[in-house]
Amino acid sequence: MGGDPRGAGGDPSSSRFAVWANAWALVEQHPWTGVGFGRFNFAWSLTPFPDRPVAFFDHVHNLPLQFAVELGVPLALLLTALLLVALVRAARQAAAGDAARRALLAMLLLIGLHSLLEYPLWYVHLLLPACWMFGASLARAPDATAAPARRAFAVAGLAMGLAALVATADYLRVARIFTPPAHPAPLAQRIADGQRGLAFAHHAHYASATAAATPVALRLDAIDHAAYHLLDTRLMIAWAQALDEVGDADGARHLAQRLREFRNPAARAFFAPCDDAGVPDETTPFQCLPPAVELGWRDFVHRRAGALAQPGSDATQ
Repeated sequence: MGGDPRGAGGDPSSSRFAVWANAWALVEQHPWTGVGFGRFNFAWSLTPFPDRPVAFFDHVHNLPLQFAVELGVPLALLLTALLLVALVRAARQAAAGDAARRALLAMLLLIGLHSLLEYPLWYVHLLLPACWMFGASLARAPDATAAPARRAFAVAGLAMGLAALVATADYLRVARIFTPPAHPAPLAQRIADGQRGLAFAHHAHYASATAAATPVALRLDAIDHAAYHLLDTRLMIAWAQALDEVGDADGARHLAQRLREFRNPAARAFFAPCDDAGVPDETTPFQCLPPAVELGWRDFVHRRAGALAQPGSDATQ
């Protein structure tokens, strides 16, 4: 189960304590409205944290803290209170009910505990069963013999089956980019097809953003879609290089400085020129210099628009 490597590491929490500290710092910076739903990784990756954990985190690994950092403290308190009230009600019904309700409560408590250390509810195969268990533990016993109930269950089952087929087809459009069939279409065509997807298009945008052959304007457009899913080494390097190409030196340097904080081995080649850079001058690579202007993560929301608008940049040609 990987217990030996975990135990041999310096941080038995797998960097949980460090990312929790960083997340709380973001809460202190944005206490009322948070950084925005689904934007923890984006805000955290682009905010200076010299003591950040090496791993790329796209979730806080603690549900109440996730609420607070993305939605703000007031809404986080409200959501947490509602969940606790519902859990107490489920516990009361389980105490007065049968073994099935007690089993549901036990599973809800387990997944609730898991949510304080991980992010299981962001996986649909755990979220949907948890929602069903919560609903079943709170609901009154339905009259399953009633015709409307049977029709409703049938319609719901057919809808879920159809949704599964649509999701599978949508996923396969993106999978062909990375695992092409025997006689694949050109890569650019597969990427363009994947970018028209419904739920998995960000993977296609990632492929476009990190492909060196993609024109810089299209790379920045793809990054504008992919960056909110997960910023990793390849995407941050591609973004920094694209901003440097269009003349956004401060944006490119800020991204490089944040990437350096991750101390990721995959970025060594990117920072290798800095080892022999010497005294900074006009020939010094951008990743070796600090930005002249201090930037924040909000400055990078749709940064491509500001960069592309710069007169004389290659992207405006």
